[in-house]
Amino acid sequence: MFYSQAFNTFLEKRIGGLPTESYRKARLLLNAVGVSLIFSLAYLPISFITEFVVARYAMYASVLTMTAFLLVIRPHNWKLVAHLFVVTVWSLTLVLIYFSGDVMSGMLSWLVITPLVALMILPFRIQWLWLGITILSVLLFLWLPKPETLLSYSSPWPAFYNASLVVGLVGMIYLITLTFQMQQHHLLVLAEGQNEELRAAEEELRQSMEELSTTQEILNEQNLLIGSRQEKTEKYLNTLITLAMCKGILEGDKQIAYDQILSTTAQALKTTRVSIWHYQPNDEHIECMALFDNGVTKRGEGVKLYAKDYENYFKAILSEKVIVATDARNHLATSEFTESYLKPLDIYSMLDAPYIENGKFQGVICCEHQGEIKNWDQEDVLFVNSIADLICMAINSSQRKEFEQEILLQREQILQQNEKLVSFAEEIKVINQSLESRVAERTAALNEQNKQLTEYAFVNAHLLRGPLSRILGLAEVIRHTQSREEILKLVELLDFSTKELDAVVHRITTILNEGRKLDRNSLRE
Repeated sequence: MFYSQAFNTFLEKRIGGLPTESYRKARLLLNAVGVSLIFSLAYLPISFITEFVVARYAMYASVLTMTAFLLVIRPHNWKLVAHLFVVTVWSLTLVLIYFSGDVMSGMLSWLVITPLVALMILPFRIQWLWLGITILSVLLFLWLPKPETLLSYSSPWPAFYNASLVVGLVGMIYLITLTFQMQQHHLLVLAEGQNEELRAAEEELRQSMEELSTTQEILNEQNLLIGSRQEKTEKYLNTLITLAMCKGILEGDKQIAYDQILSTTAQALKTTRVSIWHYQPNDEHIECMALFDNGVTKRGEGVKLYAKDYENYFKAILSEKVIVATDARNHLATSEFTESYLKPLDIYSMLDAPYIENGKFQGVICCEHQGEIKNWDQEDVLFVNSIADLICMAINSSQRKEFEQEILLQREQILQQNEKLVSFAEEIKVINQSLESRVAERTAALNEQNKQLTEYAFVNAHLLRGPLSRILGLAEVIRHTQSREEILKLVELLDFSTKELDAVVHRITTILNEGRKLDRNSLRE
């Protein structure tokens, strides 16, 4: 009854949440209160039969008190209720003993219930206190004379009633013991359940610990792997930084850059052969530009591979994807090289990365491992991809250097041409100045000649033509004159004009011989 589901629900509502030991004692308290309530209700009709009035009222008081305890008990006040319950049991027992009259000897034994209840629900020191109180109470009733009051009970069958009291006490003790045993059984069941849960939890914990240990081992392995990969990545990064600052790339010397890239890549990847191949789209082939073979760097020596001979390989590299051929002899893209290339050179693994320039495939860097299969990891692939970018840098740097050299050459040619043009301009300027001077001189000479011609015309028209015209006129007149005297006069005039003309001719001859300017003024001097 006390361990039914309804009672357990009642217990959870009243004392749920208490620690284990407190919950055990609080549960015993409620069981004891319940037993006392049932006992009081059962003895109440018997008190009417025995006409024990004090017992009747004591049972009334017990019913009310026990009901109140059931209603008010909570996790925070259960200890107070426990003390009040023991006090109530002790008090009611004293009242019944005091008014028991003829059956006092039978009632005295009921005081043993008080230390038993205290033993179940109170702390250890308080239990000894109630044991002492109980012993003192018994001694007090034995030492004092039997009280005689109006309410003292007078039984018609004292022996029978005493026997019934003993039987009732035994029954009460049995109920208390049964309650305690049931409580212990319940606790044992709970303990076994908890033990099972603990064992299950322990097994689960063990499994979890095993899983955790396995996970820890996996994490340790992953941490080691991550550390190794991080160390490898840092090494590759430092290698790339060193290569990016190498002399060949910075100065635009493609061959030196190729040598440095190939040797450094082989050393970083711990492989034996690395080569650079340039793509020629016109006849679809790749040509080896440089090769690092077991510590020796070589030029390409014109080695070419044609797309018509290795279709799968060219299809792969022209798709601009990295070829990761751990087992190169069985890989789809590289198996075509097995008989002609891989086996003769003892190559087992290949890692080829294309280098792209201006969005177009320009060539491929080929890393080859001899003697055994090499497992390429993601760091290797990323590293070779970055090396391909460095090859593009080397090519661009070389092209830039060629352009710069061509620009410098063109600049020198332009400067030389400019110098020639400046020289030609100076010569033309001198020639122009000479021409201007000569033109000016020629113009002045022509002007002078024109003046001379003008003067010649004047001299001819006036100084020479005048006397000559008179001579001619006089000669014509003399030819038609008949008179001697007139002819003589005309001859004299003709002689004068002839002498005048001779004088003019003589002056002209003198001026010309002296190099002087011939003009009318000089002739008149």
